[in-house]
Amino acid sequence: GRVASTEILFSIADASTFGFSRPSSLWIAGVDDYVALEARLAEIASPRTWVRWARSWDEPSVDNVLSTLRLKTILGEFEYRFAAGDNIDMEPAWVGQNIAKQTFPIIGEIWCNRAVFDDLTAALAEVEAAGLAGVIDVGDTRRYGGCWGPRRIRGTSGGAVSRHAWGLAVDINPSTNRWGTPPTLDHRVVEIFRANGFAWGGTWTRPDGMHFEWIGAAT
Repeated sequence: GRVASTEILFSIADASTFGFSRPSSLWIAGVDDYVALEARLAEIASPRTWVRWARSWDEPSVDNVLSTLRLKTILGEFEYRFAAGDNIDMEPAWVGQNIAKQTFPIIGEIWCNRAVFDDLTAALAEVEAAGLAGVIDVGDTRRYGGCWGPRRIRGTSGGAVSRHAWGLAVDINPSTNRWGTPPTLDHRVVEIFRANGFAWGGTWTRPDGMHFEWIGAAT
């Protein structure tokens, strides 16, 4: 429960042998004075906008995503090979069974995981019905965003496979909602997507305001 259904957990020393050299989190136990601890954490975090902390008693975030273990339980697992840059070559059989082209409201035809079709259609139809279609820059979303992208996560993830490789994440208005920058997306659109089974990356420790990731009925 503490590691959110992680598939495998190993020590920092062992991690270094796999090329993972930067711990991304710290678990603090045995604390007697929680007020003093939080005051000190706030002091540490104030000049460092990327530092955040969570409490074990906090309510789950509406933007929590599916664990990799849960995802593989739902959709199966694919094999892949590293390709040029961050790209990967995915197992054709899995791609053929799960990834397809579909025409959606507002954004038109894109490649996505079939599991996402109904919820993404419902979300975009609701955005359209609410008179918010103009909020979505269709050209930007189709050209630089989209859904399925066989690649690894860019940045400091240790080469983990992106949820775009699963065809479960949709990037909307990427040019004005870049990773690591304050999101500008209309929050009414965010709430519609959340209500239709998507987590939003805009509240993550390092914001990803373009990113909507399918979680289905997990919430």
